[in-house]
Amino acid sequence: MSQAMVIFSFEGIDTKIQCSRDDKMKDICQKYINKINISESSLLFLYDGDHLNFQLCFKDQANKIDKERNEMNVLVYKNKNEGLICPKCGEKIYLKTEKLNDIKSSIDNIIDIIKGIKLMIEKIIKMSSEDSVKFQLKNVYLINNNLNENIKNLNKKFEDLLNDINFNNFIIAEINVKDEDVNKNIRILNSYEEFFRTNPGKLKTNDNFKNEDEIKKCEIKINNALIPFNYYYKFKSKGKYDIKYYFKTLLNSTCLIFAKCKLLTKIDLYNFNTKNTIYMTSMFYECSSLKNINLSNFNTNNAADMNSMFFGCSSLKNIDLSTFNTNNATDFGYMFYGCSSLTSINMSNFNTNNIINMGSMFRQCSSLPNIDLSKFDTKKVIDISFMFYGCSSLKEIDLSNFKTNNVLHMNGLFCDCSALTNISLSEFKTKNATDMNSMFYGCSYLKNIYLSSFNTKNVKNMSFMFYGCSSLTYINLSNFNTNNVINMGCMFKGCSSLNEILFKFNTNNHIDMNCMFYGCSSLKIIKLSKFNTKNVTNVSGMFYGCSSLRKINLSKFNTKNVTDMSCMFDSCSSLKSINLFNFNTENVIDMNGMFCQCSSLKKLSLIKFNTNKVINMSGMFYGCCRLKKINLSNFDAGNVTNMSRMFEGCSRLNTLNLSNFNTNNVTNMNSMFFGCSSLINIKVSNYNTNNVTDMDCIFDRCSSLKRKLYYIEDKIN
Repeated sequence: MSQAMVIFSFEGIDTKIQCSRDDKMKDICQKYINKINISESSLLFLYDGDHLNFQLCFKDQANKIDKERNEMNVLVYKNKNEGLICPKCGEKIYLKTEKLNDIKSSIDNIIDIIKGIKLMIEKIIKMSSEDSVKFQLKNVYLINNNLNENIKNLNKKFEDLLNDINFNNFIIAEINVKDEDVNKNIRILNSYEEFFRTNPGKLKTNDNFKNEDEIKKCEIKINNALIPFNYYYKFKSKGKYDIKYYFKTLLNSTCLIFAKCKLLTKIDLYNFNTKNTIYMTSMFYECSSLKNINLSNFNTNNAADMNSMFFGCSSLKNIDLSTFNTNNATDFGYMFYGCSSLTSINMSNFNTNNIINMGSMFRQCSSLPNIDLSKFDTKKVIDISFMFYGCSSLKEIDLSNFKTNNVLHMNGLFCDCSALTNISLSEFKTKNATDMNSMFYGCSYLKNIYLSSFNTKNVKNMSFMFYGCSSLTYINLSNFNTNNVINMGCMFKGCSSLNEILFKFNTNNHIDMNCMFYGCSSLKIIKLSKFNTKNVTNVSGMFYGCSSLRKINLSKFNTKNVTDMSCMFDSCSSLKSINLFNFNTENVIDMNGMFCQCSSLKKLSLIKFNTNKVINMSGMFYGCCRLKKINLSNFDAGNVTNMSRMFEGCSRLNTLNLSNFNTNNVTNMNSMFFGCSSLINIKVSNYNTNNVTDMDCIFDRCSSLKRKLYYIEDKIN
C-alpha cells in the first residue's frame, strides 16, 4: 500500500516533528526535513490509504497555550460523521476526506483536505489568547516513501491555495504620545482619498490607488479597546499605546494608509495579508518616528508599484527586505527618499527585471555607508535621476553590473554624494540619455572621473553637471558630443581645483552658459575659440571667480542674442586685458557687476557697446582698482534704473566723462563713486536726478575731488 506524507510548513512557530506509527515514514520524513533545513513548525500528515494522521505543533508563548493544545494528535477518518473533536471545547470540526490511492497525483483531493484544515486551525487560534500565535502558512511539501524520487514543491495549484488561506489580517503598531500631543487630533490611519482631502495642493496620481471604501471597514483597537473608526484619535495622556488594525477584506491598494502617521514608532505586519495588493505607493509616507518595522512575512508577490513606500521614514535605522518578492514590481522611485537615519538595507533577493523607475530611490539616505546593488538588473530602467542624491556617507559604489542602455534621465544621479571618492562608470551606456543635469553635483571628494565611454549625442541638458567637484583636478571630455545640448549653465561651477579641461564642444544649440566656469579658481587657460554662441541668451557669471585666468580669447563669441552679462568676469583678479571689440550688446538688459573685482585690469575698451536696453549697471566696474581710464562716451543709459556702486573702488581712475549719460530713469546711485580716490575730473553736466531715491555715500572717499565737489553736487542736485 502506498504511503506518503504531506508537510505544511509554518513560520513563527517552533519546529516539532512527530510521525504516527510508521518508523520507515518517520525516517524518510526526518531525513527530508534535515535536508531542506526547515526551521519553522510544520503540520504533518501520514496517509495509509484509509485514513490521514496529522500533528499540529504550536509554540507555547508565556504558557498561554496549555500542553493539551500544544501537542495535538488528531486522526481524521474518511467518514465525516466521526469528525474531529476539539480538545478544548468539545466542538466537532468536520473535514472532507476521500480515499487517496496516490496523494501525489490527487492534488484536488488534497486541496479539499487543506480547506477543511484551514477551518480547524482558525478555531484553534481563536481558542488561544488573541494574536498570541503568529501563524502564517509558508509552504507545502510532499514526501513519498520512494527515496529515489525527486521531491519538489507542489505545482501552481498548491501555490494558489496557499495564497487563498487567510488565517488573520491585522496589523499591530505602537504609538508614542508626548506631552504636546495630548488631547490633539493625532493621525492613526490614512487612505488615498483622505490624503488628498487633507493635502489639497498635492497632485493625484492614479485612481487605481483608491482604497477608502476598504479602509473604512477596518476595526481599530487601542490598548485592546475597540474605538469607532476614525483617521484621528485624541489621546488623554502621554505614553506608549498599542494599536491593532483588523482588516475585513484584502486590500488591492495600501497606498498612503499610514501616510503622515508621525507618532507611530513600531509596525508589525507579520499577520497583514497583502497577497492581493498591487499598489503599495507611499504606504509609510512621512512616518518620521517609525524606528522598527517587521516585514518578514510581507507578501509582495503581486505588488507592481512601490514608489515612495518608505518616503520620509527619517528614524528608520535598518530595514530587511530580503523576503520581498519584486518579480512584478515596475516602480521603485523615491522608495527610501529621506530615510536619513538608515544605515543598512537588505535587498539581497530583489528581482529588478521589470523595474522602469529608480529615480530618487535612495535620495537623502545620508547615513547609508554602502549599498549592495550587485544583483540589480536595470535593463528596463528608464529613470535613475537623483537615485543617490544626498547619500553623503557613501564612499564608494559599484555599478559595474548596471545596464543603462534604456536610461533617459541621469540628472542628479550622484548629486551631493560628498564622501564619494571613486566612481567606475566604464560600463555605462548613455546613448539614449537626454538629461545629465547635476549628475555629479557636490561630489566634493571626487578626485578623478573617467567618462570616455559616455555617448552624449542625445543629451540636451548638462547644467550643473560637475558643480562643486572641488577636488577634481583634471577632466577629459574630448569625446563628448554636445550637438544637442541646450544648457551648460554652471557646468563646472565650484571646481576650484580644476586646472585643465579637455573638450571639443559643439555649442551651436546652446542657450544658457550662465556660471559655466564659476569659481574655477585654478583654471589658467580656457580654450573657447571654437565656441559658437549665436543662440546663447545668458552668460551671467560665466567666468566668475576664475582668479588664475590671465587671458581669454572671446574673439569668436557671437553675443547678439545675449540678454544677461551680469557678473560675467566678476573676480577674474588676474585678468589684465579683455578684448570685447566684437561683442554685440544690443539686447543686453543686465550688466550688473560685469567687471566687478577685476583688480588687475588696466585698460578696457567698450566703445562698441550698445547699452540701449540695459536696466542694471550696479557694480559694473566695482573694485577695478588698476583701471586708470575708461571711455563711456557712447553709453546710452536711458533705461538704466540702478547705478549703485558702479565705479566703487576704482582708486586709480582719474577722469570720467559721463556727460552723455541719460539718468532720467535712475533711482539708485548709492556709493556710485565711493573710493575713487584718484578722480580729479568728472563731467556730469547732463545728469538728471529727479527720480533718484538713494544717493548715500555717492562721493565718499573721493579725496582728490574735494575742490570740485560742491559744484558737482550742485549740478547733480
